[in-house]
Amino acid sequence: EYMGVFIKKKMGDETHLIGSKLSVVEWLKTAHFHGLDKLFMIIGTCNDQKNSLRLYRLSMNYEPHNQIPEVIKPLELIHSLSLNSRSVTSCQSISVAQDYYGVFTTNDGIIQIFEIAEGQISPKSGQEIKTSDNAIPTSSAICSQTNKCVVSDNIGNIYSYRFESGSWDKIECYSSLGLTGITYKSSGLSYFSCGLNSTLYGWDDRLATSSNPDPILKISPKEKCRMSCVTSHPTLPNILSTGSYEGHVHVWDIRKQTPLFEGKVHNGYVSSVSFDEISPSALLSSSHDGSVCAMLVNENIKQQQLLQQQQQQ
Repeated sequence: EYMGVFIKKKMGDETHLIGSKLSVVEWLKTAHFHGLDKLFMIIGTCNDQKNSLRLYRLSMNYEPHNQIPEVIKPLELIHSLSLNSRSVTSCQSISVAQDYYGVFTTNDGIIQIFEIAEGQISPKSGQEIKTSDNAIPTSSAICSQTNKCVVSDNIGNIYSYRFESGSWDKIECYSSLGLTGITYKSSGLSYFSCGLNSTLYGWDDRLATSSNPDPILKISPKEKCRMSCVTSHPTLPNILSTGSYEGHVHVWDIRKQTPLFEGKVHNGYVSSVSFDEISPSALLSSSHDGSVCAMLVNENIKQQQLLQQQQQQ
């Protein structure tokens, strides 16, 4: 029941505990904040009455002609935004025209846009929305191609936000059992969300609005399982992966609407699935049973990559 973040030196065993009961860890994904000796990350907490969103800096020492960090220094707290009794349920970030923005959600139904300037996290005034019917936001995703973010909640709604115009839109997907995860495809043209009713939904981001809420795609596995999380492949827009509350992991080809891989790889709730951006055939999953599973789905994925390269050529 005790969670923390540990930073380990490459050549030693020293670790640095920076907190307990952490709910979100998010790297700032932009060179605007990444110097040669600095990395930044946001950490959200769920410590009952002491919740916060924190900005940390991680310094690295580099040897001449060697880009591999030899020593990882302890994290330095740059700024902390107090949230009192509100726990962070998700957090995503984006760089827009040299400015840095993000979205975080809390367990009391608040979806808040924030900005980072001069080392401080600041909620943007008037750029927050409250979920309907006291719903709890479950997941968020940001698309760098369109400068938009989407947030799902546990009663089946999706909230879409445009960073450039500062406008919100609400999309009802009619999933009575609620949505548990959401992700943008690598192409940025559509996003997918999964639910407890064993269904993976897809929307065209150019068409989906409150007046046109119907998904363009619905996929369900043969063996019913309550989906808990979803992620997109970093280079192949037709490949997605989902996890389930029953311990299953699926890798989907949405064009065929069939799984390239399926199996029960955990004995508990799958909390996250993630493709390796450097080696995209590697898929990691984590579970509440305390395990992390690394899978290679390279045969099918390599075939898909070869086909995509041939089509591009």
